[in-house]
Amino acid sequence: MAAPSSLFSALSREDSVVALEIIKSAPANVSFSEINENGYSALHFASSKGYLGVIEALIAKGSNVNQATDAGTPLQVAILSGQIAALRTLLKNKAEPNQCSNNLPSPLVLAISRACSQCFYALIDAGADLDLESLGCSPLNVAINHNEHFMVQKLMISGADCSVADTAGLTPLEYAAVSRQTKILNYLMAFIDPIDSCPVWTVAGIIQRLNSPKELSNIEIKLKQKSENLITHGDVAELDGKMEIAIFWYSEALIADPTNHEAWANRSRCYYKLNACHDALVDAESFIRLAPQLPEGYIRKAEACEQLGKYADAASAYLEASNLDPEQQAYLEGYNQALQKHLDNLDF
Repeated sequence: MAAPSSLFSALSREDSVVALEIIKSAPANVSFSEINENGYSALHFASSKGYLGVIEALIAKGSNVNQATDAGTPLQVAILSGQIAALRTLLKNKAEPNQCSNNLPSPLVLAISRACSQCFYALIDAGADLDLESLGCSPLNVAINHNEHFMVQKLMISGADCSVADTAGLTPLEYAAVSRQTKILNYLMAFIDPIDSCPVWTVAGIIQRLNSPKELSNIEIKLKQKSENLITHGDVAELDGKMEIAIFWYSEALIADPTNHEAWANRSRCYYKLNACHDALVDAESFIRLAPQLPEGYIRKAEACEQLGKYADAASAYLEASNLDPEQQAYLEGYNQALQKHLDNLDF
C-alpha cells in the first residue's frame, strides 16, 4: 500500500507535525518508497528540510535509508541542502557513506564541494572511502580544486592516496602546482616521494616545472576535456529538471576550466530557473566577457535583468543580441518589451 498523498502535502507545506502524525498512524503495510515528480521519496523530502523526527519515524516504518533516485540518496540530498543534523541522523541509521547515484558523486565529494566541514568529518568518521572516485571526481582532487586546506590535510593524514591520477589523468600534485597552492603543495610533499620529472623537489621547483610551457599545455588540454565531461553531467541533470544538481556539475566544470563559456551560460540559465537572478546575471556577464561575439550571453543577461527590474539594462542586452543575430525576431521583441517596461516605470 502506497503512502497517503497527504504526507507529501504536509511536507510541501513544511508541516512536520502533521507529517509525523500521518506516518505514525499509517498501517504497518504502508510503503513510503513512492517518489514524487522531483525524484523525492518522503525520506528524501524530510532529509532536505532537516525534519529529524520525520526521518526517524520513516526509518522506523521501514523506509530505505539508501534509496537512490534521480535526485540522489537521502544522504546526498541532506548534504546538498546543508542539513548537517539530518546527515548525522541518516548515518546513525546505517546510511551508506559511499553510495553514489547515477548523476551525483560520492557523499564525501559533495561535502567537500559544498564546503561543509561538519558533513565532511562525519562522513569520514562513518567510514567514507577516502579514494573513491565517482563520475570523474575524487575527494582529494576536489578538496585541492576548492582550496580546502584543512580537508586536504585531514584526507592525507587519514590515509588518502596522494599519488593516483584521476580519470582526467591528473594527480593531486599537478592540480596543486597548476593552481599555485603553496600550502597544499607543502602538505603533499610530506606524503609523496620525490619524482624524477621534478629534479628540484621544493615547492618553487615543482611549480616551475609543472607550469613550464610544455607541461602546462598538456595539463590544460586535460582540464578542458574534464570540463566538457562535467558539463555533460550537468546537461543530463538540467534536462531532468534537477537544477541544483546541474549547478553542481557546471560549477565543477568551471573550476576545471574557467574559460568554458558554455558552463557559464548553462549555470546562468539554471540559476534563472530557480529565480536566483542575481547569480544568473553574474554568470551571464562572465559569459559575455569570454564570448562577446555570441548572443546567448546577452539573452541570459537580459532575462535576469528583467526579473530584477533592471529594464533598461535588459533592453540594452536584448539589443546587443539582436545586433549579433538579426534573424532572431524574438530578440527584437524582447528589446521592445523591456524598453516599454523601462518607460512605464519612469517617473515623469
